[in-house]
Amino acid sequence: MKILITGARSGIGFETAKYLESLGHYIYLGVHTDEEVVKVKESIDDSSKILPLKLDISDDKDLEKIDTLEYDIAFFNAAVGYGGTILEMDLDVVRENFEVNYFSTLKCIKKAYNNFLNHNKRGKIFVTSSLVGLMPLPYLSAYTSSKAALSSTIICMQQEIRKKTKNIELVLVEPGAFHTGFNQTMIDSMEENTNKNSIYYRNFSSIDRLTRNVFAMFESSRFDKMGKKIAKEMLKKESKSKIRYPLIQLFAIKLYLLFIR
Repeated sequence: MKILITGARSGIGFETAKYLESLGHYIYLGVHTDEEVVKVKESIDDSSKILPLKLDISDDKDLEKIDTLEYDIAFFNAAVGYGGTILEMDLDVVRENFEVNYFSTLKCIKKAYNNFLNHNKRGKIFVTSSLVGLMPLPYLSAYTSSKAALSSTIICMQQEIRKKTKNIELVLVEPGAFHTGFNQTMIDSMEENTNKNSIYYRNFSSIDRLTRNVFAMFESSRFDKMGKKIAKEMLKKESKSKIRYPLIQLFAIKLYLLFIR
């Protein structure tokens, strides 16, 4: 099969691609910049079935590739995350979280859906949201709320697609916290997006430390397991409508919502 994956320079997207490629499948591996295309090419061997390509989902010209490429499965995994106090964060920063994580991802889904529909082709669309959509985190609320909105929309879209066709499956992927470096980059941006004259900034060191400790406590380093789990679900005759993993993190969130919040 041919599989298109965005946001696959590293982490879960890349691990999913590697596992699928090891089984003989052909991968269009979308990354954010031309420089990343070069780096991926350097990291794979000449016999690899992985084809790196620039696919910035916030660039309409790049998005045209979703219309023209031939693929059986699309996996939209690209995202950005910026931290900071939502009361003081520049609205443009909040808007970028939603522009990439929600609106650009929605464009991708609709393009893949129409691609399958117009060619009367069976296909699957996997979309990465996050378990944090179930438990919004202070100081990371721009990111967590964008993922909550995405998850809600995907669940609605699944029901709408079933009314239209049984040939297209839409799968919601909600990973927990994995040590890919993404969360640390998001936390690093918290200080930049906090007003230097505010009470939040005066307490920033304790906020920063607490946030890092929470992720250090819960993050899993085995994101290769998540990639393998997604890949195996892709290859099933009928995929689950929702993938949530690790289960221990999901269980912890449900306990928090039930007994604490």
